[in-house]
Amino acid sequence: MGKIRWVVERTIALLLLVFAAMFYRVATDPVRNRELILYGIGLTTAYSGDCVLLPDHHRHSFMWVPWAWADLVFLVVFVVAWNKLGSPAASR
Repeated sequence: MGKIRWVVERTIALLLLVFAAMFYRVATDPVRNRELILYGIGLTTAYSGDCVLLPDHHRHSFMWVPWAWADLVFLVVFVVAWNKLGSPAASR
């Protein structure tokens, strides 16, 4: 069981790096990459919801919990950015 957990946590960490690259693209050009904001909202909702809103300390290593709280902040930022950008048709 220990080796499987290590593999799962490594996979999650690598997936978060992929999403970090996506977040960087949104930060550098939010208007052009507006559609990626929805993916960010989905990821932050799923991750923080799983770790913070449905706590079960037997499922998650403690090292993931503080990042889930940070993701709640990112969720708010993504929703604000999505609303401020408006629809793509309105920006033309």
